[in-house]
Amino acid sequence: MQLKSLKNKLKIIITNKYFDFVWLFFLSIFCFGLLIPKLGFYWDDLPYLYAAFGPAGFPEYVSSDRPFSAWIFSATTFLFGFNPVGYHVLAFFLRWGCTILFLFDHPTNLEKQ
Repeated sequence: MQLKSLKNKLKIIITNKYFDFVWLFFLSIFCFGLLIPKLGFYWDDLPYLYAAFGPAGFPEYVSSDRPFSAWIFSATTFLFGFNPVGYHVLAFFLRWGCTILFLFDHPTNLEKQ
């Protein structure tokens, strides 16, 4: 009897419309988020470029091969400065957002089973 009750409770939780979002969020935390406080920068171009030219130097520096990335670098540098945690938290939420978009594009068939 208790096993059937547990099975019913799990079915209610799994069929909740927000279950997939929450599950993917916790899975993303496990995969990407646990080490965010210990991660630093893994490249050196952006800090050197910022120190030499300031935020206005980004568009000029990358205009020939990556024009859109200059605006991303400028915006994130304005928001986070040289704090690597901000960049990693932004990357975490972008990754989680991509999984949500993938879920909308490929819905599960749990309701049919």
